[in-house]
Amino acid sequence: MTLTRGLQGPTCLFTSAPLSVPRTASQLLTQQIISRQQSQRHASTRSASITADSSNYRDRVQSAVEALGYEVTPGDVSAKAGVTLAEAEEALTALAADSLGTLKVSGQGDIVYCFRRDFKSVILSRSLFLRMVPKLAATGKALATGGRVAFGAALFSSVALVYISIMVLMSSDREGNDRGRGRGPSMIYFMDSPFSRRRPVRYGEAEPNSMDFLQAVFSFVLGDGDPNRTYQEERWQAVGNFIKSRGGVVTAEELAPYMDHKAEYSALNPENNEESYMLPALIRFNGSPELDQQGNILYHFPSLQVSGNTPAPRPLPPRAQLEHRWQLTQASPSQKAGVMALAAVNIVGVLILQTLLNSRSIALAIAKGTEVGAYAVWISRFMPFLQIYAASFIVVPIIRQLLNASRNRRIDARNDSRTKAHALLKEPTRVISQKLQTARDAAKHRRITDKDVIYRSDRNQSDQLRDFEAEEFDRRLAQTGREQSGRQQSSKDFQAAKERRGDSALAQVRKLFKES
Repeated sequence: MTLTRGLQGPTCLFTSAPLSVPRTASQLLTQQIISRQQSQRHASTRSASITADSSNYRDRVQSAVEALGYEVTPGDVSAKAGVTLAEAEEALTALAADSLGTLKVSGQGDIVYCFRRDFKSVILSRSLFLRMVPKLAATGKALATGGRVAFGAALFSSVALVYISIMVLMSSDREGNDRGRGRGPSMIYFMDSPFSRRRPVRYGEAEPNSMDFLQAVFSFVLGDGDPNRTYQEERWQAVGNFIKSRGGVVTAEELAPYMDHKAEYSALNPENNEESYMLPALIRFNGSPELDQQGNILYHFPSLQVSGNTPAPRPLPPRAQLEHRWQLTQASPSQKAGVMALAAVNIVGVLILQTLLNSRSIALAIAKGTEVGAYAVWISRFMPFLQIYAASFIVVPIIRQLLNASRNRRIDARNDSRTKAHALLKEPTRVISQKLQTARDAAKHRRITDKDVIYRSDRNQSDQLRDFEAEEFDRRLAQTGREQSGRQQSSKDFQAAKERRGDSALAQVRKLFKES
């Protein structure tokens, strides 16, 4: 199958399987050379574009290249990194352009991307943006952690502000009328004391691999994010590695433990299960369904049958790729108890403070213009925020728990189908066993070696053309010689047979003559 992808002008040929359009190897080689020249002329423009577009999977492709020995095909990277073939080809092309990598082209049209062991350092030295990516990622992570800590620290600040305000307002009944009406240093004391004299503290000792208490406050209210945020990446990596380990030919039953099923998977009548769940895998890894002699459907992935520098992998056993259930929080039980206790103290304090602000004594203090009255006016401005923050510790977790229950029901249903599909492979029926054996017999693995290569981008192109044409001429000459030798041998055999038939006929005539 041939994929042609245009990037910022030049057209590059990517082939992960034998070409479907008949052409001589010389024509293919010429086209590869032209494409390479165009790619080199536009390398800087194309490289910048791909760096921006493929930032979400470029790191995975780089890791796959290192793990596979620096000589890879798009199929190798697609299976290892769990990206689509198109993404693998695009990222490999960008990496080759940025790191001055080498392309090898086989006689069947397969391309092997070869990289130096320090290709990542070469890329970083040529790209300011890529050098900034780790720093930007670290900054984003620090800001996210700071936001979680600030949300937790706000609970301590809220408790401190609420209860100091309660003490201030309750002192209005003991105040004399001889207090000055000014808003001097004592007013500043009341305003600053909640923040200058009370510091956020941590409760309890941090457990191994656990969040601290301030982050536990955020986790209790707003959660810890999607527990399956890396599920798709891990799932497709597992699927790609499994298909490649099985020689690029699998049955639907083998991939069922990894996939999403529209209907409940039946282990009792597996032949009646629909196989539409295979479509995402076919699209991602460029596969196609084919019928065997018994009429069973096998799924072939030619791109995953070709490797650059990787030997045939050991067959992997299938496993169920299960999703994680949503949790209210990942905080420890002691942290959850501490958060709930502190939140309850805050809620009670907000209710008491609101009651005091609505009392008659505070209204009189405000009317008289005392310092307590001025403070009551000041703190009342923050009451909506204090009330919303306090209520969030009750309302938000309840809503999240209801949503999590709905999500978990769907996750449990999908996991149940995958578990049933995996159990079926442990005790397959006779029909499924035959399909599995047929798939094993059809498995292939082709490793591209130097003798298969007809073109290398790191060598002189005209010399390679002359060498290839000379080798092609010698091959055709030898083939012609073999054909002529075969024809001459056939002529000799025919003449000998003719003579034998003539001698036999003459002997029969002589025998008849003697008998007569």
